[in-house]
Amino acid sequence: MTNWINFSIVLCFIVSFKCLSLIFKTHFTVNFLEPLKNLSPQRVKVRGVHAKFSLRKPALPDDDMCYIVPGKEESLGKCSFNTTAKTFLVIHGWTEMTNIPLDKLHLIGYNLGAHVAGFAGSYANNKVGRITGLDPAGPDFEGVHAHQRLSPDDAVFVDVLHTFSRGSLGLSIGIEQPVGHVDIYPNGGSFQPGCNLILCGKNAIRCEHERSVHLFIDSLLNEEEASKAYRCASSDMFNRGMCLKCRKDRCNTVGYDARRIRRARSIKMFTKTRAAMPFRGLHCRSNMQTNQSETEPTITVSLYGTNGSVTNFQLDGKITPNKTHSFLLVTEEDIGDLQMMKMRMEDSSRRPVSSLISTAWSWWNGDSSCSEIKAKKISIRTGETQKKMMFCLKESKKASLSPEVTFVKCTAWGKSCRR
Repeated sequence: MTNWINFSIVLCFIVSFKCLSLIFKTHFTVNFLEPLKNLSPQRVKVRGVHAKFSLRKPALPDDDMCYIVPGKEESLGKCSFNTTAKTFLVIHGWTEMTNIPLDKLHLIGYNLGAHVAGFAGSYANNKVGRITGLDPAGPDFEGVHAHQRLSPDDAVFVDVLHTFSRGSLGLSIGIEQPVGHVDIYPNGGSFQPGCNLILCGKNAIRCEHERSVHLFIDSLLNEEEASKAYRCASSDMFNRGMCLKCRKDRCNTVGYDARRIRRARSIKMFTKTRAAMPFRGLHCRSNMQTNQSETEPTITVSLYGTNGSVTNFQLDGKITPNKTHSFLLVTEEDIGDLQMMKMRMEDSSRRPVSSLISTAWSWWNGDSSCSEIKAKKISIRTGETQKKMMFCLKESKKASLSPEVTFVKCTAWGKSCRR
């Protein structure tokens, strides 16, 4: 292992040609730059990108693979590069031929490769600029000393995506504990949308594990729609919409454009994604105060935006009286500026026995108010735009969510609704 690391400290270096021109002119020799002179310096957005990755040793070259030979332009011609497409290079084993500083390198590793990237960084004479771990392997690495796995000490900045950690079907393919400066847990780091066990069968596990790779690729192909992650103490708090504020480095971008944050302790961040690329979901928190006695209803929420789209959500959870309840709503499409909300109580059959007794007692005494959930206003905070909005009853006399009630945007945040 030591000899191999000495031969090639660069396991994976990924950078766009938009950035390459300056790096090449500054750090690479003319012979190295010559084969790349005809490639487009622009980053062009394309659909459908196919890539082939190869791991080889100099003694055992792969005849079917393409290799760029420094100083030989014809070697580049054989590779059939699409010069109009956004292009990324994966460079392996060239550090002895160049003088590129280690702080300019970005090592990317998937599964066991994430820990190998960490070992490479720890053996380097100087700090590697960045290491990205894509669902680092969990078995034999969970809970071990930092020197035996990927850790924040291995690079100037270490960011990690966890997509199949412990808790997923009782398995631990990916590591659950934080191992970087920023550890992002898409969809809680376990079940990923679109990786249904029944539909995907034996491929479901691979689907969940490889989602980390696809999320990173998504950040390259759809950089303008990159997912945003939010700092939070736990997945449960995030799912209640408690962590959508972006002040003091509480938000970050998922993938390639993740912002460098260096703290003494690892930062855990969470995000919700779609089932397919582009994966970005739009997050918003809904706060609602009710006067209902304790119950566990199913509430359906419909959001109406300026582009006419409607998104339906089901909110499940315990409702307690005279308390503000928070819910996380995630839309798969941008519905524009939110203008109106509709809420209705779908099912009250799940109430606990104590609530049913309370409701029956109130009905016996002629008071039916406890059998309905009433709310007069709802506040909304959007994660991606950080906008805050207040929604008030469209019909002031109709506060019950049964069967349905409509809320419209109020004039200003924090002001009472006057209608």
